Amino acid sequence: MPKKKSKKQKEEEKRKAEEERLRDEEERKRKEEEDRIRRELEEKLRQEELARLQEEQPKVIERSNAISRLTMESEEMKEEGDEWDKHIACDPLPDPENERELSSFLTLWEESKDKDLNECIKNCKTAELVIHKLLTLHFDAMAEFRTENIIWCANYINKLKQMCKFKFDQITQNIMEKIEVYLLYTEEEKKKMTSKKIENIRDQFELEANNEYFKMGIRGNHSNFSGTEMLKHESLGISNEVPRIFCKQFNLQRSVWVSNDITASEQSPYLAVGGVLNIEIFPLPEMPKKHRSWIIRNIQDMEDTLKKKNFPDSAGNIEPITVAFTIPEYVWIDEGREDVEVGWWNEEAKEWQLENLEEVKINKTTREVSFKTLQLAPFAYLQPRCTDFPYASWKLRCIQPDVALLDIQTKRINLVFEIGADYCKLIEQKEPELQRLVDKDMSPGILLNELMNSGILLVPNDEDFKLAGLAKKDKNAEERAIWDVVSSVNAYAFRSAKWNRNPSLKDNIVVKIRENLEYDREFFEDYEPDWRYIMWWRNKCSFADCIDTDENYDRKVNIPEGNETHVLLSLTLQNNASEEALERCNNYTHIRFIQTLKKFLRILRLLAFS
Repeated sequence: MPKKKSKKQKEEEKRKAEEERLRDEEERKRKEEEDRIRRELEEKLRQEELARLQEEQPKVIERSNAISRLTMESEEMKEEGDEWDKHIACDPLPDPENERELSSFLTLWEESKDKDLNECIKNCKTAELVIHKLLTLHFDAMAEFRTENIIWCANYINKLKQMCKFKFDQITQNIMEKIEVYLLYTEEEKKKMTSKKIENIRDQFELEANNEYFKMGIRGNHSNFSGTEMLKHESLGISNEVPRIFCKQFNLQRSVWVSNDITASEQSPYLAVGGVLNIEIFPLPEMPKKHRSWIIRNIQDMEDTLKKKNFPDSAGNIEPITVAFTIPEYVWIDEGREDVEVGWWNEEAKEWQLENLEEVKINKTTREVSFKTLQLAPFAYLQPRCTDFPYASWKLRCIQPDVALLDIQTKRINLVFEIGADYCKLIEQKEPELQRLVDKDMSPGILLNELMNSGILLVPNDEDFKLAGLAKKDKNAEERAIWDVVSSVNAYAFRSAKWNRNPSLKDNIVVKIRENLEYDREFFEDYEPDWRYIMWWRNKCSFADCIDTDENYDRKVNIPEGNETHVLLSLTLQNNASEEALERCNNYTHIRFIQTLKKFLRILRLLAFS
């Protein structure tokens, strides 16, 4: 039984409790006062910042007006030169900016008929050249955020692709309508035959045509044979087993390879690399009948003539067939990659799917991809869209007043670009697959599109943040950073900073910066303390108190003591830069270089995906 407390003990405990309460109350008041002072100071600093940013806003407008004026003047001069170039070039292709010319081109092409397979893909190549011109406009519109132009270009690109598909069907229908031309032996061929019994109808016939953009192979079968047959279009690099259920039927198989992905979707997590192969099987039509000097043939519309046979069908046993195709020489396959993904296009779901394909393998010497499939559909060698981004690192610096070098280390390969007035080019690349692009002046969008065709995708979109495991960056902060970088690169070198991937900095862009007044390609002395860290918000920028060697990566990033936020990088640097560097930051005379670099960075999304 506890001992009963004395009156004195109770009074002592009461006194201690009161003292503790007073201490707690005093501590609470002290914290409240500190919080009040902190809030007042923060509010004071916020008001000072708002006033400062508001006061500096005319500087942003001044820069924007100067760049707009210089751009307009240079565009007028460039347009005069472009008009003359078009005039002396006598280019027969329609002007991609002229809707009337594009519509006339499509209408005349639709109304014409190709005489054979070669003419068909030759005309489709012409359409592909028009698409190439439209892609230049498309990427320019992307880089300038002109949504209407993007939609307009995409619409005509899709129309041209669909017209190619229509022409494939049209020439196939023409072949079927005149099937006797391909199946019946001519009198001259009969005379050369030594067999005593001459069958008038061939067992099979084959047609092939190809160029760098399209391959088409057609094989008609008019024989009954058992077992599985391997159909090879050797000149096209395409082969496949004919499904057993079709081996005793009269069929026409069409194999079409298209270099430009007709199924392209930015929503898909996969990128089709090296073209798309589509294999389809149709029933052969009845042979026409002869009556005196007349030939009677059954004429059907295209839909009835080209009724695809389903594989697998609901009645027969399902046996997978082997399909093989050759990946073009311009597709880069990194040596370290052992896994190969091949998918088929599900038209209903509008997505690439990997299931129902077995024994997928690649011969890196012959570049042949082979697999077993349970369905006929468009097939393609696939890569995840984020195979090469987020970018591991990058560095940007000028080597001349209007020429910059940009090194990008992707997840697989290091790329070096030279950017100048109205051109970008890939330089110093040893990979054989990329030699067609090395040292070739191109527009930013076309160069990146050609790299994408080679399997190196450097054109991410907003949906790719999730695929790449990145927090989505504030678009306004990214845009403010791009303008400051392109305006200041004539005086400063820039590098990626690991802090840019900090999830808590999703509303910020963070890079490293140091003066480069001598246009050094590489710095003789290059240490971490030589670089300062700049951070952008949607409406301002400032120095940041972070370094890449800091182990506390998750800590809050602050503005270093004695520094303030400003609306322009040049204002942020004014007390930490030489007069020459500041003067160059405000010099926009190399306007075509500035605009080209801006487009390149916008399409690359370099600052957001690194």
